[in-house]
Amino acid sequence: MSRGTFVIAAGELKKLQVYMLLVFKQEKIRVDHHHANDAELQISAFKGNRLVYYIVEHILSVVPLSEFFGWAVRVEISLTTTRTDSNGNHVIELSCGPASNEFNPVAAHMEQYEPQGLLESAAEDAKCREVFATLSRKIMNSKYTLS
Repeated sequence: MSRGTFVIAAGELKKLQVYMLLVFKQEKIRVDHHHANDAELQISAFKGNRLVYYIVEHILSVVPLSEFFGWAVRVEISLTTTRTDSNGNHVIELSCGPASNEFNPVAAHMEQYEPQGLLESAAEDAKCREVFATLSRKIMNSKYTLS
């Protein structure tokens, strides 16, 4: 799983939410849930085709061919407030990882061939890293992030 934190100026969480919803739309990322107020921001989303995901989920339950699909078929994205600093600025965390119900068949397959942990494997996934890098760049380039 890829994770990073960003400092957002006090009073900018609602504006950041609107900005990120536009970014998600541009990047063809579907939003499951979003909420923002002056103290908290939460956005849950995913990237990936539902039909393809459904088909692959059934294939993986029979024959674990996860490496053919680049491990993560669908990337889950979470953007949430973790704390407020002494200046009233907000620290948000962005995390991107494989969809949670991909873990079981993929974990069993990977443990058969590689003795590394599941979270280490998830952190190495190219799709998750790509989505994380794109979203991180957009957040860092926004006018709401403090350097």
